Amino acid sequence: MIIEIMGKINNTFINSLIPNKKFYKGLLKKELTLSFNYFLGFIFLLNLLFFIILSLRLNLPSNYQNIKEFLNNLDEIPESLVINIDNSHLSTNQDRPLLLWLNNNGRQELIAVLDETASADKINQYGSPLLLTSSEIVIKQDVENYATLNYPNETIKITKDQLVNAKNMLFKSFPLMVSALIFYLLAISPFIIFLLSLIFLALLSLPIYFIFHYKSKKIKYDKVFQISLHASTI
Repeated sequence: MIIEIMGKINNTFINSLIPNKKFYKGLLKKELTLSFNYFLGFIFLLNLLFFIILSLRLNLPSNYQNIKEFLNNLDEIPESLVINIDNSHLSTNQDRPLLLWLNNNGRQELIAVLDETASADKINQYGSPLLLTSSEIVIKQDVENYATLNYPNETIKITKDQLVNAKNMLFKSFPLMVSALIFYLLAISPFIIFLLSLIFLALLSLPIYFIFHYKSKKIKYDKVFQISLHASTI
C-alpha cells in the first residue's frame, strides 16, 4: 500500500517536473484537492531539504561548543570589572586591555578585545574579529577591512556578575530557543510558504486564464490554477 502511494507521488512529481502533455491534460478531470495536497507535500519536502542543508552548513553541534567555550571565558575576567557606557562612550575601571580567547581544538584563538585606548585600525594588530574601543565597536570583515558600530546613547553599567548571569541564562534557554527554531522551520514555515505561494500562483494564473479563455471558452480558471500548482515544480 505504502509502496503504491509512493509510486503515485513519484509519478506525479516526475510528470509535473518534466512537462507531460498527457499528464497535464488529465489534470482537467481530477479534483483540485489532489493538486493542493501534492503542492503542500512538495513544499514540505523542499523545506525539509533546505533545513538539512542549513543544518549541515551551520554545523550547530560544533559551533554551539565553540560559543559555549567562548562564553565560559567570562568566568575568567576580573571580579572587579565594571564597564560603563555613557553618551555613546565606553569606559572601564581596568588599566589594561581585556582579551577573550577561544580554545579551538587545542589552539588558542583571540576572539574579542576590550581596549578603550585603542583606535579602530588596531584590530588588525590584535588579529581579533571583535574590538571594543572607547568610542565604537569594531568588527573585522576581511584581512584589511573592518566595520564600526556606535554604542547606544544611554547610560549602562555592566559588571562581571551581570555578564555571568546573562551567560547562565543563555545556556538554560538555548535548548528551548533551538527547539522553537526547529519547530518554526519544519512546521510553521512550510505553511507560510504554502499560503504565500498559493496567492502568487493565483495572481499569476489570472492573465494566463484570460489569454487561453479568449481562445477557448471551455477552459476554467480553477483548472489553470490547478495546472500552475504542478507546473511550479520546476
